[in-house]
Amino acid sequence: MVLRDGRLGVRETPDPQPGPGELLLRTLRLVDGGAGGMRIIGQHPEAQGSFAELLVVSEVAAKAVAGDVSNDAVALTDAFAVGEFYVRSARMQPGEVAMVIGAGAIGLSAVAAPAGRGIEPIVVSDYKSDRRELARERFGAHLVVDPAQKSPSDAFNEVRAQRGLPGPAVVFECVGAPGLIQRIVESAEMGTRLYCGGGWYTGDTLDITAATRQGVTIQFGGGPHPQGWYGTLDAIAARRLDALPSVGKIITLEEVPDALELARRSDGPPRIVVHPNGDPT
Repeated sequence: MVLRDGRLGVRETPDPQPGPGELLLRTLRLVDGGAGGMRIIGQHPEAQGSFAELLVVSEVAAKAVAGDVSNDAVALTDAFAVGEFYVRSARMQPGEVAMVIGAGAIGLSAVAAPAGRGIEPIVVSDYKSDRRELARERFGAHLVVDPAQKSPSDAFNEVRAQRGLPGPAVVFECVGAPGLIQRIVESAEMGTRLYCGGGWYTGDTLDITAATRQGVTIQFGGGPHPQGWYGTLDAIAARRLDALPSVGKIITLEEVPDALELARRSDGPPRIVVHPNGDPT
């Protein structure tokens, strides 16, 4: 998959050649010779992307996948490691309320991570009813709200009063929409902690005075760290974490441009899995 003149398309290119300390992989399956046919997941700092039939990855960052868990499940490791990173960073304490803004792929990971730790309550806000139900029925959210009907801050105040919780909101922003962080800050209670995991591709502005007045702590990026990434892979391989309900569509390489356009408009499912080699297994 290449980008030319603002358009994505499939193009034949020379096979990549691995150098010292690198592995040549066939997507979803290791190229014969090198690791005895084991499945491997990894990354490379200079990789041109994974929408290809063959990849070169750094051997030091690669890890063999144990067990018989599906390739589709393994492919979700990175997305769910993002939520794991932010929840681990938050170090939530009893009495605090987890608020997840957005129930796309990253938002669902930010629901699964506290749910896997037995943290409650977890409140999820998303405009799409199917994503709200997915967050509640398959990933462990306790309360889901439509922000068109009830603001996340109102939902937080209600659940805190109902449960008699003394702590602040711990907000995981997983949308990346312009102006959203400012709105969260303006409605935040004193001491709110805000972790920004949304995909930000353009600049935005924030009134620092409002954040200071409310005593809001904000973290942007910084992960996932290797321990969270590999820990998420281990959880998926051991079936302690079932990330597959987030997958709404499986496509071929030729369908990637249309799928990316759906994702850009937030019209697609939380997660789309690509089979570059057309291999369904």
